[in-house]
Amino acid sequence: EINKQLNPYHLNFYKSRTKVYLTLASLDPKYHEPAAIELQRARELAPTDPKLAYNLGLVYSRMNDLGQAEQQLVQA
Repeated sequence: EINKQLNPYHLNFYKSRTKVYLTLASLDPKYHEPAAIELQRARELAPTDPKLAYNLGLVYSRMNDLGQAEQQLVQA
């Protein structure tokens, strides 16, 4: 969190935190939501990055939010 305060525009911080949350989600699905939040923040910084939209779509599908999943995958 300190790194994001020093440079809140660096996408690697958001991607790294997402990766950690997704790793934890393999043990406990409650970590899908924080992963989605990190990806949403990253999408705000880079709205045309297709990998972010794709990964957010995958996370939403794992959360059974199929409407949001489809929307993100179409945007990707």
